[in-house]
Amino acid sequence: MGSGGAGGDHTRRDPGTAVERRSPGTGVSGFRGRAAVATGAALLALATGCASGDDGPTDHPVADHAISARVGERFTLTFDDNASTREHWSVADPRPDASVVVSRGDRYVSVGEAQPGASGHRVFTFEAVAKGSTRIVMLHCTYDTCGRPTAPPATPATTAPGTPASAPGGAAPTAPEPGRVTYSVTVE
Repeated sequence: MGSGGAGGDHTRRDPGTAVERRSPGTGVSGFRGRAAVATGAALLALATGCASGDDGPTDHPVADHAISARVGERFTLTFDDNASTREHWSVADPRPDASVVVSRGDRYVSVGEAQPGASGHRVFTFEAVAKGSTRIVMLHCTYDTCGRPTAPPATPATTAPGTPASAPGGAAPTAPEPGRVTYSVTVE
């Protein structure tokens, strides 16, 4: 009916149930009880990542264009993003040297309560895989730069039948270029 443990730790199981009851005044005592608590705490720490030393990626400030990382370190670049206004960021060519830094993807994080048209953040995660240096080029698109079609050129005026006149400025209108931000990455 009862089970004895080191240090007078006594429990009894109620018939027909899986409930254990401790005798009054007993707690976790003795070597087996303390070892069980220590083992449980260690397993909990491992399961939650506290004992692994992995606190997740380092959020790098986007205003600082020089990034230093250690081999195995993950880091993020976080930019304002609003798909409803066609403002977004992406990794551009030339891509980072994959023998030094690799992309681990990107995700959208809403700010506050997610509502249609609300802005948020685009978080890009990278991992330093070997010593060396490379560059990460980020492309910033807005409605005018990456998503809006250019206006069709105006019909040129003609000076004689079948001979087009030159347009003022001599060129057809083009869309503005998207913004580019280059980050220099050194992995040690």
